[in-house]
Amino acid sequence: MGVLALTGDGHGGKKYVLTGPQSLTQIEQVDTIGEAIGRRLRWEEISPEVARQQMLTSMPPSFADAALNYWAKLMTEPEPVTHTVEEVIGLSARPFREWAIEHASDFRL
Repeated sequence: MGVLALTGDGHGGKKYVLTGPQSLTQIEQVDTIGEAIGRRLRWEEISPEVARQQMLTSMPPSFADAALNYWAKLMTEPEPVTHTVEEVIGLSARPFREWAIEHASDFRL
C-alpha cells in the first residue's frame, strides 16, 4: 500500500521521513526480536575502535567513521518519530514488535 501511495500523483520530488510509531534503542530492538523468536538475546557492545576495524574490512574509512559517529549520537539523541506514514497512506505505521513477529523466521538459526 505504501508503494502505491508514494508512486501515485502528488509525490513527485517530495522527500519523506518515514518511521515507526515509536523510537526504540538498539537494546530494545534486540529484546523485541528475542521475544518474537522465543529466546533471550544478548546485547554485547564492542568498542568503537574494534567496530571500526571490523567495518574497514568491507567499507571505506569515511563511511565507517560517519556510521560510528551517527550511532554514537543516537545514544543521546534518539531518532525522531514522525506521523508521515499515517498522513500519506491513511494507516498507522506498524510497531517494530509486529514487524519482528512477522519476520521471526529470518532471525532463527
